[in-house]
Amino acid sequence: MKKVKKIKGFVMNKKTGHASYAFKQDKTMVDSIGFTHNENDCAEKKQLKHNINPKDTSDCYAKTKVEKQKYNTYREKESYKDYRIHKEDKPIINSIIGKPELKKNKKRR
Repeated sequence: MKKVKKIKGFVMNKKTGHASYAFKQDKTMVDSIGFTHNENDCAEKKQLKHNINPKDTSDCYAKTKVEKQKYNTYREKESYKDYRIHKEDKPIINSIIGKPELKKNKKRR
């Protein structure tokens, strides 16, 4: 059995070639949010107030759907080490990720 690599933080999506923020991993599946600079790249996106790359001043967009793909779809990239989500953009990212549903405790009789 192959060893599963832990993925978390900013990584490159091999399929799209864009930066993604991986925030959850269940065995071999990774949940992530994709980012792009191209305004016409995807239909559903939200514009961020600040770019995820602190050295870049161009517009940055976050895709509004969480992508769930295998861990080998992502690759760590040295240039993504400085990427970050600005504190003003965290509410946007958190709304895309969504809050986990709370399970109600069943009453015992």
